[in-house]
Amino acid sequence: MRQTSFEHFIRFGGSKSFALNLGHTKKRQEKQENPAPEATARNWIDQVWNKSFGATRLAILKTPPYEFSPKGLADCKMSSSFSRSQFLRRQLRIKTDLLAILLMACAALASQAFAEPPTVRLGTYFLYHFQLHNSAFHTIGDLVRLQNEDIPDFITGFEDCPAMVHGSIERGGTPRDSQRETWTVIQSLDAECWAMLQLDPAARVTGTEPGDRISPAMIRAVMDLAASLTASDPEWRKVLLDFPGGEIFCKMQQRCILSLPDGKNPPEQSLLFRLMMATGQTQFVEVTQMIHGRSQFVYAVRWHPTAKGGYVQDVFYRGLLRQPPLIWP
Repeated sequence: MRQTSFEHFIRFGGSKSFALNLGHTKKRQEKQENPAPEATARNWIDQVWNKSFGATRLAILKTPPYEFSPKGLADCKMSSSFSRSQFLRRQLRIKTDLLAILLMACAALASQAFAEPPTVRLGTYFLYHFQLHNSAFHTIGDLVRLQNEDIPDFITGFEDCPAMVHGSIERGGTPRDSQRETWTVIQSLDAECWAMLQLDPAARVTGTEPGDRISPAMIRAVMDLAASLTASDPEWRKVLLDFPGGEIFCKMQQRCILSLPDGKNPPEQSLLFRLMMATGQTQFVEVTQMIHGRSQFVYAVRWHPTAKGGYVQDVFYRGLLRQPPLIWP
């Protein structure tokens, strides 16, 4: 309360009364002979009082009364008394929050690790689309095992899909016969193996959705890629069909034919685009080149559609171009 009394003293003009009494007290006048008592008192106020309490007086007068009130002083004392305990509680709260954040992060990582892979949608014209109703085949891994069993019926020398994709069907295998249709099936099996090996074997399979379709933008992008390859390498010019324009005819939007209009039936040059499967926003499409309606060369495309059309992510050309890394064990 001493601080409060001092504040009260300053706020209500105590310093002025003190100076006035100091300069005119009779007892002090009797003791002062030279210089005059008023001058001595004024000198003492200037040299002692103002230097010691002048700044404090100005601070008090500029400060709201509450901060020097008993309640304000009590709050200050309480804050001082419990500052250490508040600090400890705050540290405990921070540690608890950090632990909670860490546990949430671990839970998120665990849920992501154990989350099911995206569903794979099989195209209507995919070889094993009919197996969707078979309870024994409901994942990509199941379809790959089924494909492994079918490969020896058309070509020997490869025990499974990974061996076929990593090997050379031209030099490492023996086709069942020399018929063109057999060679077309072998190339299709090869392209389908490549597409399935890009996916998680645990991914469940289902039917396609309305948005899963062959688009004109995808056909144009594939033809643009073929044009760039044939322009830069004469060897590609011997393999890839490359012609500007053409007519597009689609069946159920999952099987489209691009043909060069030449008045012939069937046209001399055409390409068959068949949707194999889709997952998320990615589509795997098989492209079959045909001369006079007869299949010649088969390759696969990984296509990513966008709002502005889309782009070719990867292409699987048998034994010629880039092959993206497999995720199959």
